[in-house]
Amino acid sequence: MELYGSDLNKLPLGLTFDDVLLIPRFSTITLEEIDVSTRLTRGIKLDIPIVSSPMDTVTGERMVLELGRLGGVGVLPRNMDIGLMISIISKAKEEEVPVGIAVGPFDDDIVSKVYSAGADFIVVDAAHGHSRNVVEAVKRYKRNTDMEIIAGNIV
Repeated sequence: MELYGSDLNKLPLGLTFDDVLLIPRFSTITLEEIDVSTRLTRGIKLDIPIVSSPMDTVTGERMVLELGRLGGVGVLPRNMDIGLMISIISKAKEEEVPVGIAVGPFDDDIVSKVYSAGADFIVVDAAHGHSRNVVEAVKRYKRNTDMEIIAGNIV
């Protein structure tokens, strides 16, 4: 399909980060006055708005602990060995840092184990959070635990 000059004017405007420039201006705000804290869930507050990706090449023990110390949170990948997950959860609890676990919609056994180990929240790792399987999983997980749940987190 060819586009002609008149057709180009009908296309919606699309911008990227390279197309936008924020112009700095004078400010009296100091670094000590800036608050970047946020709520991940109703019950989980983060000092910095950073959540690690639940990928085995991104989040492991070091990422969970260091990100937690800095005020963010690490989310362990769903394909991680359950024994290793529980070990990392235990270390995170010792260091008093939060830790999340990625699970699928049929991982009831894993949810039970990480809940017992002290995980702070789970993310139901699904590309489409409004599918029947995810909705039913969230209902089950809420019924069986009091952990915070985030669903449909893949972006």
